[in-house]
Amino acid sequence: MSEPTDAASLAGTRTVARMLCCSSSRTISATLEESARLWIKQGLAKGVAIGSNGIILTIWAFNVWYGSRLVMYHGYQGGTVFAVSAAIVVGGLALESGLSNVKYFSEASSAAERVQEVIQRVPKIVSESSAGDELAYVAGEVEFKNVEFCYPSRPETPIFASFNLPVPVGCTVALVDGSGFGKSTVIALLKR
Repeated sequence: MSEPTDAASLAGTRTVARMLCCSSSRTISATLEESARLWIKQGLAKGVAIGSNGIILTIWAFNVWYGSRLVMYHGYQGGTVFAVSAAIVVGGLALESGLSNVKYFSEASSAAERVQEVIQRVPKIVSESSAGDELAYVAGEVEFKNVEFCYPSRPETPIFASFNLPVPVGCTVALVDGSGFGKSTVIALLKR
């Protein structure tokens, strides 16, 4: 069982060695350097996060020192001092945990504002309305001519730019394209 694995590892090593000998080695080297810089930044961030545990120990040490002074020189009871010290540290840890999620609440709040804008938007075309011109004669021919369209919620993303589609009477047309290319939008515009 180990032989195929060893062969696969050797083939991978050969591929990397071949790539390093080629002219694309500069691109690979640059990519690896960029990854290394990212790893160093991540390592520093993790180190600071883990090192912040030392601050907790420092706060505990300060509470023990100050608490002992309160007990010895001011007559406070040891149990009360310990309970207050523990409450301070545990409260600080809870605050730290809660504040780390503020970013997510901020993102959710701004997303909710955008959703509210879309919900409260008054569309220019009301599909349920019976207002508008009624055609006296309909030949059955449908034609989209130089249609420009984008959804109001995404005005920077055009769905159609100079879209043309003639459909003669009696013809069947199939709209075929990838996901997100406007097939359903054609039908929605036709209904309006």
